[in-house]
Amino acid sequence: MIVVLRLFGVLLSFTSCSPLLEMRTYVTFLFLAVFCLPACTPLLIGTTAATVAVTSIQDKGTGEVIDDEAILSRVSGVISSKNFCRDLTVSVNEGSVLIYGSVRNSTDRVAASKLVWSQEGVREVINEIQVQDREESFAESAWIAAQIKLALLLKSSVKSFSYTVEVVDGTVYLLGVAQSKEEFSRVYDIAKRIEGVKGVVSYVRLKSSTGIPLQLHKH
Repeated sequence: MIVVLRLFGVLLSFTSCSPLLEMRTYVTFLFLAVFCLPACTPLLIGTTAATVAVTSIQDKGTGEVIDDEAILSRVSGVISSKNFCRDLTVSVNEGSVLIYGSVRNSTDRVAASKLVWSQEGVREVINEIQVQDREESFAESAWIAAQIKLALLLKSSVKSFSYTVEVVDGTVYLLGVAQSKEEFSRVYDIAKRIEGVKGVVSYVRLKSSTGIPLQLHKH
């Protein structure tokens, strides 16, 4: 419950006194309170999966052709070619890729996300990879990532499901597809404002671009 209350305080700081955003914040807080009281530890896994399921349905009808078999083939191919990914499993549904299993450290977890996002047709990555050797900073990194993800979820002008947030020793890694440079700037600003963030690294690419990462200057 303490974690939920801390998150609620963080969320309020992003509402900018907007009644609509405040309402969204209270709804999110109620959601967290109901589902996280039994066990706060699964917060990241549970909320990520639920958000993905709802958003995926809402995003239909865009005219895009999604070939899950082709995506699975490409992702499986690149994953199987890396030794550190040998214990990972991948599944695909409507362009949303679920990757799970275990890797040695947090750096490998980020690398696996980057590999999946680099493949054509991927619209979303759900990273449920477990880290075997959890260093002392893992809990703090998870806390930073949770704050960023929830802040993005509350930002109506950001397609939060199009981004993956990974944190290693205070460095935030942003992966995914930005709808525009303006949207990415908002995402970047949210990430760098979170307490404990030492730096932000972007592997985000622009929608319909050649896949070259969009990197903003750090301040």
